[in-house]
Amino acid sequence: VRLPAPGYTPRAYHPASGGMSVGYYDFAKPLASSIEVRVQPRFRLEKTDPSAVSSAVVKPIVFYVDRGAPEPVRSALLEGANWWQSAFEKAGFKNAYRVELLPEGVDPMDVRYNLITWAHRLTRGWSYGQPIVDPRTGEIIKGSVTLGSQRVRQDIMIAESLLAPYDKSNANALATEAEQMALARLRQLAAHEVGHALGFNHNFAASRLGNGSVMDYPHPLLKIGEDGGIHLDKAYGIGVGPWDDFLVAHAYAQFTPGTEAAALAALRANIAKAGFRYLSDPDSRSPGDAEVDGLLWDYGEDSLATYDSLMAVRRKALDAFSIGVLPPERQVGELEARLVPVYLLHRYQLEAVARLLGGVRYAYSEALDRQAGTQGVPADRQRAALDRLVASLGAEQLALPAHVLDLVTPPGNEYSRTREYFATESGPVFDPFAVVGAAAAQTTSYLFAPERLNRLAWQHARDPRSPGIDEVLEATFRGTWQRKSVGTGVPAGEAVQAAADWVVLDALLATLETGKLHAQVAADLRDALQGWQGWLAENAGRGNQAANRRQAASLIGKYLADPKSVTLRKLPPIPPGA
Repeated sequence: VRLPAPGYTPRAYHPASGGMSVGYYDFAKPLASSIEVRVQPRFRLEKTDPSAVSSAVVKPIVFYVDRGAPEPVRSALLEGANWWQSAFEKAGFKNAYRVELLPEGVDPMDVRYNLITWAHRLTRGWSYGQPIVDPRTGEIIKGSVTLGSQRVRQDIMIAESLLAPYDKSNANALATEAEQMALARLRQLAAHEVGHALGFNHNFAASRLGNGSVMDYPHPLLKIGEDGGIHLDKAYGIGVGPWDDFLVAHAYAQFTPGTEAAALAALRANIAKAGFRYLSDPDSRSPGDAEVDGLLWDYGEDSLATYDSLMAVRRKALDAFSIGVLPPERQVGELEARLVPVYLLHRYQLEAVARLLGGVRYAYSEALDRQAGTQGVPADRQRAALDRLVASLGAEQLALPAHVLDLVTPPGNEYSRTREYFATESGPVFDPFAVVGAAAAQTTSYLFAPERLNRLAWQHARDPRSPGIDEVLEATFRGTWQRKSVGTGVPAGEAVQAAADWVVLDALLATLETGKLHAQVAADLRDALQGWQGWLAENAGRGNQAANRRQAASLIGKYLADPKSVTLRKLPPIPPGA
């Protein structure tokens, strides 16, 4: 690859810019200065009239869509990727950015062409966008985007699973609504991955403000209409958001000599004043992460209210789940794969709820910004989150409707289960125990994350009004093993609750085995388990409940006496989500 000609002016990286960074070490820096130099990757964009507020450019940024993309995919990619035009216009660049179909005969590997590739894989997978950068200056030489072709099919499947269109009189209209939702998601995905190729990072806090940025991971906005049905017509936003306008302005806007630093600081101050926060991958992908706004696939200003709303949609979709989720020509074994995204519809918003428990807020900044430190979540919000987490381990939320249990069918001959199905320990047939276990394991992965428990212990030590380890474990035990009864009308409710109870115990023991707990936190957990053991032994109950409680008490006793004498069960596997 031929390196760019001289004349490019690097832009210094700022941690609140939303951009990527590349860097090097300059050992000739003054002794009091950092030797690390970081710059923000960006394309070379020069105005034909540098003195004009808005001007045409010498060489526009052009991306090309793979000719192998079929319709209606091709049009969706062109439309979504072109959304960035408006951001460049607002930043003072006329006709500076566009997306076109790749000319015939062009080698897609030619470094002179910024390419959006439509790629086929055996299974659905992540899409990618990245810049090829001159490491000396941060100048982007080529933008490269790869979009997996299976993603749009997965989104259609999710929409069909929510709408169950194929046994309704308006099946064609509902099937069209499902396809349109998937194409809307594809437009957003094209804009998102091109954003990476332009040099921009994820902002997983942007969804707090609706369609705030295409650089977040968007969960479809689902609603129950006045007709009582689930509606997807406004599942995804259109166009780039205010954060994206800021990204382009901060990376590409041009300023009079000597004013750049102050102008960029003003941009950052204004976007913060508009309510936007910036949190990216390092603070967003682990079950034990702390920042309450750094979340993938969540949405809404209030995590608790959104969770409650989404749980209502989930219940509606489960109650309406039928053979109608399948197109007529599909084999009925696929019903289970379509049940997965409905049953686990709440999985990402549940994580948003969990972030409030032991959660904090902080900002990416420099010392000059005076934004150092962390702020905890009010105690009442933490307890409201804990209530929802514990409720998600109850049979009322975990049990499947009877008609769904009766409907799900093993795969047909010449078909087999895939990773998109729930696990099974029941041979070829649907395994409700594994289904309940997967959902319970999802909750416990957040609730018992060692990092979260360590934070809870410290926050409670500093402020006894905040929930501590004892309160969290007492609430969990009370909502699971100590439950006296399950609500009427819950199919196999006692068995469902027992399955969740065992996951709770197994997960807590597994947390102790991670070696990631501080000694005093591990002591709290062991002490709580000792209390659990005593209560279970003294309150065995009758029938299956007695068997479960006696065996749980025995397991806890053996573990506390000699952890190495106990072989811990693996937690139930959770089917892939996004």
